[in-house]
Amino acid sequence: MRVLVTTWGNPFQWEPITYEYRGIKVKSRNTLPILVKTLEPERILILVADTMANYYDSGKNKPEIEEKSFSSYSEVVEDTKERILWHIKEEVIEELREEDPELAKKIENMLKDERITIEVLPGVGVFGNITVEGEMLDFYYYATYKLAEWLPVQNNLEVYLDLTHGINFMPTFTYRALRNLLGLLAYLYNVKFEIVNSEPYPLGVSQEIREDTILHIREIGEGVVRPRPQYSPVEGKLYWNAFISSVANGFPLVFASFYPNIRDVEDYLNKKLEEFLVGIEVGEREDGKPYVKREKALDRSFKNASKLYYALRVFNTKFQNYPKKEVPIEEIMEISKIFESLPRIGIILERQVEWLRNLVYGRLWYENGEQKIKKGLLEIIKDKKDKRKEAEALKKGKTISLAEAAKLTRIFSPSGERIETIESPNVVRNFIAHSGFEYNIVYVKYDRLSDRLYFFYKDKEKAANLAYEALLYRGEKE
Repeated sequence: MRVLVTTWGNPFQWEPITYEYRGIKVKSRNTLPILVKTLEPERILILVADTMANYYDSGKNKPEIEEKSFSSYSEVVEDTKERILWHIKEEVIEELREEDPELAKKIENMLKDERITIEVLPGVGVFGNITVEGEMLDFYYYATYKLAEWLPVQNNLEVYLDLTHGINFMPTFTYRALRNLLGLLAYLYNVKFEIVNSEPYPLGVSQEIREDTILHIREIGEGVVRPRPQYSPVEGKLYWNAFISSVANGFPLVFASFYPNIRDVEDYLNKKLEEFLVGIEVGEREDGKPYVKREKALDRSFKNASKLYYALRVFNTKFQNYPKKEVPIEEIMEISKIFESLPRIGIILERQVEWLRNLVYGRLWYENGEQKIKKGLLEIIKDKKDKRKEAEALKKGKTISLAEAAKLTRIFSPSGERIETIESPNVVRNFIAHSGFEYNIVYVKYDRLSDRLYFFYKDKEKAANLAYEALLYRGEKE
């Protein structure tokens, strides 16, 4: 699937010119037609700022929509969409009907099928048509939220970002938001991200020179997307932050234990958004033009929760029925696969999971040509002669710590036989080094019915706090 995201400033200031991309030329007021023709995207997202509300160019008598007064912010948003739609329908499409009627019809059908989405985001600035006051970062945070909702979740996704027409802060914030979200999609799926930008429009030249000018659209990055961890927490949400840390640091047991409900994240975002929208004041300036004043700003937690929401959309395609209190080795191995493409984390986790597998099933190796075997927990449990305290506890369905399991099997972790206590000052680093399988907080139990061993955190609060501290620790290092 191929999709296009583009940022637009003021389309009523744009004049027709010839664009060229991949050997094809199209004359238009913007890059939308040439990109539709060459890329054939299945869906398009156009991001515009609310500073386009009430816009009217008296010199050009457009758009053919009267200037308005607004009584609510929703009216500002709807008016902005109406004006952008007028530009697409009455200028872009109508001017294409003679030169390329097939392309004009294609864009028209995409509008009818709602495959072109126009999202109005909070801007800032003083203009002839409107004044908008607020935090500039509101655009970035709101763009992250809207993209988290709109972006598809599937394999072999191609995302094109056109930055030709964005002004000021819009391209930078949109690029950042999109790059972060696609980095989360890359944990499970192949993603291609391409940024395109046209050569500058010629200003201060004659009409004849403009007629002969061809603006080439250039591909300026990025290619195949690699997994990009989220290191930013959501304030006051310990378990969510533990999960975010699990994805960033490669903690499969934390991933399974603290997996959030996507509806809870949705509710959180809706509540935050409602508080933000309620705090927007709409009125009139002294000259009768409208103004918008945002009393409240969106915060980093809103942006971070939006990223978490998209991450859950991604992981929900593969992992169901989470969180879980107890997790068998088979599921730990399955979860661990999502970290394989992360060089450092993947290698550490691979060694740790291999150790856990040996702990469960035993270890076989050769030394000087002689076969050596260490029994795993499952074999020890079934050995009626083994009367050791830890073995008896497992046989009776009781729990033992990972430290006790290691001593029982004499199969120690990759870092050696040293077992530190939970009070160790290095416990967070140990938590990271062992991919969340810290000896003293992970426990093991045996289920006779399924003949399986299960791993879990006996003290979930302590585990969540350690995962959260690991997120902050790694975030500082990155």
